[in-house]
Amino acid sequence: MHFKWKLVALAGTMLHAFTCAHAQQQPAVTSETLRFSVQDAISYALTHQYAIRNAKMDELNQLAVNREVSGLALPQVSGTGLFQHNPILQKQLVDISNFDPSAPKGTTVPIAFGLAYNVLGGGCQPDIV
Repeated sequence: MHFKWKLVALAGTMLHAFTCAHAQQQPAVTSETLRFSVQDAISYALTHQYAIRNAKMDELNQLAVNREVSGLALPQVSGTGLFQHNPILQKQLVDISNFDPSAPKGTTVPIAFGLAYNVLGGGCQPDIV
């Protein structure tokens, strides 16, 4: 009984394989089929060959790297700027008798140590040797 089922399964598989096998048939000529002369076929093969396409991509990549390196050799300038506005200045009490001998000892005066406005600027141009 097992042999009979194996034989039926094998026959079904073989029948399916034979009906799906179209490897030796000639493809039908349709409007999508390209026809080339010998020279056209050679030029098509040369332009669509993977090694040539990869070589062209490598060439474009190298040109981009060359432009990047030549761009690094151009002069470069950088600058910075800073503006500070201090609306409330910190004040300290200082004994004024240390600075003015005519003032009595122990007289303290509030003195602001700082600037209301502060502006800083800088620039740099590095040299590339």
